[in-house]
Amino acid sequence: MRVGRSSLGYRKVWLLITSLLIALVTVSEGVVKEQIGPVKVNGLKAYILDKKNEETLMFVDALVVDTAGIIMIDARAVRKWLEDVSYHLVVKDISGRVLQIDRLIAMSAKHGKALASLEMHGRRFDRTSEIGSSYTEFIKAAIEKYKKGKAPEANVMAPSIAPIAPAVPKVPEAKPPDIAHYKEVGLRMLQAKRFADAEALYKKVVEIDPKDYEALFTLALIYTNTGRFEEAESLYKRAYSLKGERKTLKRLGTLYVLLKRYEEAVTSLQTLLKDEPNDTDALYTLALTYMFLGNKDAALNEYLRLKKVDPQKAEDLFDLLYR
Repeated sequence: MRVGRSSLGYRKVWLLITSLLIALVTVSEGVVKEQIGPVKVNGLKAYILDKKNEETLMFVDALVVDTAGIIMIDARAVRKWLEDVSYHLVVKDISGRVLQIDRLIAMSAKHGKALASLEMHGRRFDRTSEIGSSYTEFIKAAIEKYKKGKAPEANVMAPSIAPIAPAVPKVPEAKPPDIAHYKEVGLRMLQAKRFADAEALYKKVVEIDPKDYEALFTLALIYTNTGRFEEAESLYKRAYSLKGERKTLKRLGTLYVLLKRYEEAVTSLQTLLKDEPNDTDALYTLALTYMFLGNKDAALNEYLRLKKVDPQKAEDLFDLLYR
């Protein structure tokens, strides 16, 4: 089938790549179905999923510290979750059923642990997990703080950290200016889909430190998510000039596709692939970009490169382009 710029195939590809490239803050699609009886504790694991690329980035054990649905997981998983707005944190039991995260309660650098509550829909766990006594004070303090704003009773099994406020908090003012504070609250606003509040907080960071890479990169993500592509481009370029990180170059390349500036997208993606020749996202997007340009031979070449690295993703690309 011939794929042209005005064909139905082109429009189909454009819709798909738009949904693929824009990072959105979404809630996990897993659904907790009502069941009779308590939820079993055994085999709970927390997964960090890249929903855009349908990849599992990390998984860790999830320990139940409260039968009402509070779990403890490795803080590294939470940091990974907050790294990119397209990442999702979900919990699955041994049967594969998904338990959705309601909110992040607290995280401790000292203990390397985090607490989160699950959407239990009135059910409870049958018991709590076995947890070392070194976490007792951390758990008790965090749950006590959490329950002051959310009433249900719970059987506290037994980590202490600086508690994180509920998922949709008021935007506080930090005086004197505190970059770490603005970033922390800004991430929570982003997870709560409060883009305007998150934007205001990260702008405060940039006002204090115009060379803060993380703030520039996150602001660019917010602008992308809210359709302000030209502003996002400017911030990605500023961020890339500071660190030259490949993930920034990848975002910039995909942004050019959204702007239909395909030649610039090719340049950015090719630059990325010189350092990371096996980056499957870049290969996939570059093949699509070549197709938009009408360069079928180049698109086929990127497909063949992708096939050597990720056959399944290459097959998906082939279906999109040729079937």
